[in-house]
Amino acid sequence: MSKTVHYALVAFWEKSGCKIVADYPAMEDPACRAIALSTVDGLKSVENDKISLDRGKYTVHVLIGELHYACLTSKPDSPSSAAKLESYSQVFLERLRSVYRELPILADLSRDLTNLAVIDLTKPLAKIVDEYNQEESNVIPILEGELAEVRKVLMDGVQKLIDRGQRLDDLVRKTQSLQIMSSKMASVQKLTPDHVDLEEEIKLRDDLAESTRPFYFIAARRIQAWMRGILTRNHFRLLHESAVTIQRHWRGYLIRIFVDRYLVQCVHQMWRDYYDEMATRIQAFWRGYWIRKTVLDIQKMRRWLEHVYKKNAEAVDNMKRFQREEIERIQAAMERDSMQWILFILFKLHHLLRTKQRPGVITRIDNTRFTLIEEMLKCFEYRRYVRRKRISPGKKCRDCQIDRKPTLLLRGTYYERCEKAIREIERNVETGVVPIFRSEPYEKHERNVRKLNRTNQAACEKVAKTNVETREDLRDLRKEFASCSTANDLYEQIEKMDCHLDELRFNCPIHNPRCSK
Repeated sequence: MSKTVHYALVAFWEKSGCKIVADYPAMEDPACRAIALSTVDGLKSVENDKISLDRGKYTVHVLIGELHYACLTSKPDSPSSAAKLESYSQVFLERLRSVYRELPILADLSRDLTNLAVIDLTKPLAKIVDEYNQEESNVIPILEGELAEVRKVLMDGVQKLIDRGQRLDDLVRKTQSLQIMSSKMASVQKLTPDHVDLEEEIKLRDDLAESTRPFYFIAARRIQAWMRGILTRNHFRLLHESAVTIQRHWRGYLIRIFVDRYLVQCVHQMWRDYYDEMATRIQAFWRGYWIRKTVLDIQKMRRWLEHVYKKNAEAVDNMKRFQREEIERIQAAMERDSMQWILFILFKLHHLLRTKQRPGVITRIDNTRFTLIEEMLKCFEYRRYVRRKRISPGKKCRDCQIDRKPTLLLRGTYYERCEKAIREIERNVETGVVPIFRSEPYEKHERNVRKLNRTNQAACEKVAKTNVETREDLRDLRKEFASCSTANDLYEQIEKMDCHLDELRFNCPIHNPRCSK
């Protein structure tokens, strides 16, 4: 695979076409210029794009940017070679772009580059192409030099072995010469060893050295490995610390630049927000002025607001009045319910006649105290009620058949059972049928009265089916007093009730003890 660049050019794109800034042919072939120029002129691609196109026996590699960089190489034989050649060519084009970006003459591309000296822009291109092609031609000499070094190392090892054998021969010859000299010198003959023993000793030591040589070699290699490891780790540590230092300084530099830019952006944003706020305020004032002058009638708006306020005040007054009326209605309903309960209990438990077991209504106990029922009865005025009940039926019918609106105390308390019982008692008292003293015990009389009341209650319930309001009132009262079977339970129920007599200006003897005094 040959990666030699045959032709290279630098051009820029205009509306009229591609204009060459600098080109350099590495080989004398006029077709190279035409192929490269037509390829670059026919490209319509985006910026920062890398393209490789086959043109006959050549391959054109193009790097598109502000300037167009192109080189022409031989077409590779295989796809793997094509990929490698494309990568090498793009590296070459990146190098071209890095060099031509730094040229101040190309800082402004809007200038007319045709009037410039072409040689000034071609020299860097020629230098880069020659260096790139020379690098490829120097690969084989470099490999040959490396092989020569390996061969030299091997020859040095062989020469050392040969020299070691020559040294052994020299020692043997020296030993023989010493033996000859010792035979001539009688004074040193005793000190001179036998040449045979000396030769054997030398061979023995040489064999010993050869036998221990692998151990020394392994030990030396291990020491060298340790030293290389220490040196390599120290070198890596130094590189790491240096890289950290460089990164620290670089990051600090970037942060300082970023902070300056961010500060400028913040100031600009602050000014923009201030201007927007002022513009909004001015627009608001102007719109208000324009609306008041051209669209709205202020006097009419004020009259409308006064009318709205007046209607709101009337609505609030109506709501308050409705609230008061509702409260009064609820209180009146509670008063009516309370009075109904009290009258129901009074008409159920009181005795108009005294007996042996219990005194009558007017009878006093020890001339100082009244019974509970009598004390409650003394708080009400029945004069009008009794007087109207004693009126003859004919006269009463002429005036009014039924008094629908009596006093507030009896308003809404027309219970047929109670009214019937009261009329029966009054009739018996007037005719003298009822004796002053009872002839039967109080317990028996109470049982008979309860039996009679149950019978009357059943009859009243049968009659009250036509009156929905009366039936509902009776049902509520039955539920309320269903658990009260004795008089004491009813007394306790009365004490717990809120009679609301104070609101009617009556004094209740149960809830207001001053009434009994």
